[in-house]
Amino acid sequence: MHPHPHPRLHSRWQPPIGPLLEPKITLLGSGTPPARPGAALAAALLGFFVITLDALVVNVALPSIRADLGGGIVGLQWVLDGYTLMLAALLLSAGSLSDRVGARRAFAPGLAVFVAASAACGLAGSLPVLIAARLVQGRAQGPQR
Repeated sequence: MHPHPHPRLHSRWQPPIGPLLEPKITLLGSGTPPARPGAALAAALLGFFVITLDALVVNVALPSIRADLGGGIVGLQWVLDGYTLMLAALLLSAGSLSDRVGARRAFAPGLAVFVAASAACGLAGSLPVLIAARLVQGRAQGPQR
């Protein structure tokens, strides 16, 4: 007895591969393969590192933020959650933008705005200014995901 009930079908079957199913690595929006896939990976890792570092720094700095800028637990919650709210709200739109204009053209300005917003967070003299800068950070981080 054969291990498969229909050995002829099993040995001849090939998965259908057509132009829509062939694997192809391309840059979003360009239709051409990336010249340096290592650079694209490095840029993606940089974006995720920046997100992780930002979350770590803000969580560690919360007691200092409360002491220096005042505000209660609600204000500190907005410092943390305002960023996440903007990021989550605009993530799908940022993906669509990356598909239309290309990942490189969406990533670089997003990173520049994020760095500028980070500087504004560091220079914030009041809790509302810090919260506004965190909202801008969340908005800028969308294209980097």
